[in-house]
Amino acid sequence: MDLFRIHTMLVIPGNKPQWEKRARECRPDLLIWDLEDGVPNEDKGTALRWVESRVQRGDAVRLNPIGTRWYRNEVERLAGKVDLVFMPKYEGHDWDGEVPPWGLVPIIETPLAVLNAEDLALDTGVVALSFGHADLSSYFCRGIPDLYHPMVAHARFHTLMVGKSLGIPVWHGPSLCVGEGRAEAADKLAQECAYLGFGGIVCVHPDQVMASHSAWTSTLEELSLACGISILASPGGMQVYQGTLLAPGNVRAISSLIPSPSPLPSPLPSPRTPSPSFVSIESRPNLPVVVTSPG
Repeated sequence: MDLFRIHTMLVIPGNKPQWEKRARECRPDLLIWDLEDGVPNEDKGTALRWVESRVQRGDAVRLNPIGTRWYRNEVERLAGKVDLVFMPKYEGHDWDGEVPPWGLVPIIETPLAVLNAEDLALDTGVVALSFGHADLSSYFCRGIPDLYHPMVAHARFHTLMVGKSLGIPVWHGPSLCVGEGRAEAADKLAQECAYLGFGGIVCVHPDQVMASHSAWTSTLEELSLACGISILASPGGMQVYQGTLLAPGNVRAISSLIPSPSPLPSPLPSPRTPSPSFVSIESRPNLPVVVTSPG
């Protein structure tokens, strides 16, 4: 599982298995079975049984937070059945030498998690981060969640910078618009996230997935730029391309936009080992060209 090829993720409540068919038909890069907020307390047991019977290798699961009465049972029942687990309200855990049975994705959605994001990213088993702006907003916003509240915006950029500094993906929480206009709202947020350098976005409706796919797809203009630079650039040193000065890192990043064959399935990367890089160059209306890389 190449985490840097995961750009669109779709959450499906564990107690709604009837939604699975449509969820898979919209072809997200990752399907996330939810056992936490999307499932009422009285349905937690039923949801776990459904997820245990229907989850596929290549899917992920969002567990209930560590310390809740459901967590330990979920770990015991799902160990060996999934490779990737999203950890809500994660603020660190003393594993005491224990190795988690899957790759961990802490959801950064509390003030303490934001402050300790780098330490959390270095925890045993952590392979990516997810930014949960909806829950984080509840600490600062008196009304509906506001992604652009100054404190939430600061946390957003801090979480992204932590992931970039450690070479692991950072995925963004979903657009919260699920009514009329949900596809347009999802597309706008996905384009913004790709421009900033997030590796992908979580979705809560199939329409959001279909609207978000294009955000991490290179345009013909971007591919033409990548081909031109890769052909003309000489190894090492600063380069000038069409009047613009490019550092060696810029050249490597832009050249990496040229598609390469999909790798064979491989284990999840170690969080301490440099991961395969996903590089994007985003040129959007009213936005400058920006090169981003996980390293």
